[in-house]
Amino acid sequence: MRNNKYNASKRECLQGHVHDSKREAFRCNELHRMLENGEITDLKIQPRFLLIEPWRYLWRYERAVEYVADFSYRKDGILTVEDVKSEATKKDDLYIVKRKLFEERYCRDDKVIFFENAR
Repeated sequence: MRNNKYNASKRECLQGHVHDSKREAFRCNELHRMLENGEITDLKIQPRFLLIEPWRYLWRYERAVEYVADFSYRKDGILTVEDVKSEATKKDDLYIVKRKLFEERYCRDDKVIFFENAR
């Protein structure tokens, strides 16, 4: 079954999570092996990060803007936020804007890094 404009098929990883692509499911399996081996900690699947707070302007209410990454985990005490992307999805305008907003808000110090996993 095709699930998006990039013709990727939904896939299930060995842990039973449904992912947007075969590549993402494979990466989930890799990360779970790393978690079991003690290489990473605090693995989260599709974590949400607030980019812009909700606010009201006169008569109009604007909802919050969030970024949903594919994975987040800690390695050597540093939070890594990871997205598995193909060449096509890396060029998506909305993705680029949200990635830049995420990096502006969260990657200002050495405590959080963003990793775009494109194979």
